[in-house]
Amino acid sequence: MRYKAIIWDLDGTLVDSLPGIEQSANAALAEHGYPTHSPAAIRSYIGDGSWMLLRRAVPEVSDLVIDQITESFKKYYSAQWKAGTKIFPSIPELLEQCAASGIKLSILSNKPHPFTTEIVSDIFSSIPFDIVMGLQDGIEQKPSPAGTLKCIENFQCSANEVLFIGDSTVDLQTAKAAGTASAAVTWGYHDIQALQQEGSDYLATSVTELKKIIFSS
Repeated sequence: MRYKAIIWDLDGTLVDSLPGIEQSANAALAEHGYPTHSPAAIRSYIGDGSWMLLRRAVPEVSDLVIDQITESFKKYYSAQWKAGTKIFPSIPELLEQCAASGIKLSILSNKPHPFTTEIVSDIFSSIPFDIVMGLQDGIEQKPSPAGTLKCIENFQCSANEVLFIGDSTVDLQTAKAAGTASAAVTWGYHDIQALQQEGSDYLATSVTELKKIIFSS
């Protein structure tokens, strides 16, 4: 087993959170008088945090307006995330196997930090994550390597002993910037063609394939 630690993305990698995000984003847009978007469109906007998601939804307005819509989004998402988030099949078993094998685990997300920690605490309460990090002041969001390097420091190992697993080109760029290996999963929110073009060390189309990557590499 090559990897001593794994950094996981959250949305689109461990959990399907699109329903809750789509409902909250559209409620916030409607509240401010802007058109709503299809689930497919919202899916394509995910990956760089809620502010950028809403910027992509209404590119013609000022940053101040996006700030206001984002605050509304947070209000709705706080009430709706639980009903609109589910764990992808077989993920809990894989996480438990990783932990039982002595692999250190962390989560690094561009979701706001309070939501990230609340979700992980609620639905992954049995998994011993070493560190759970969402978007927060003082740490640049992915694809900056800042959060990844903080995780690696916490793991007390070298970057080449860490595997970064995510569903987006942003995750792959983050891994490259930090010097870790990367595995792209195809069940999330980015198209496989975009993942292939970005390039990763591994590509997993199922949790079974991901398990082989983790334990056979």
